Amino acid sequence: MRSGNFLAASIHRRKAGYDAVREAKNLSAWQVVGYLEAFIDGTDGDWDWDNFTTIPIADPRLDNIRDRVAALDVPLSNRDIPALTALLAEAKKIAAEDHVKSSSYPSSSRP
Repeated sequence: MRSGNFLAASIHRRKAGYDAVREAKNLSAWQVVGYLEAFIDGTDGDWDWDNFTTIPIADPRLDNIRDRVAALDVPLSNRDIPALTALLAEAKKIAAEDHVKSSSYPSSSRP
């Protein structure tokens, strides 16, 4: 009977437009920066790599970074650190651009 309940719940989620595995996360660029810094310095949690690399990110710029991180071999080696560092710099640039966009005045409100 358990499998029937699982199937019913799965069908319900699909009808509701929810798929936990494929639903894109709304991570900010700063959250992506946090993940990458943790991967580089080894402070990431047990499931952080899997969570970050397997679930799409809503922002296509950040999802592109996620895809490139996922292409790296795990466990990470010292030769992977330069690639992660470059991706970290890219994520920081996006974060800075997003910050400028969110803090700028609308053109009609400028003095």
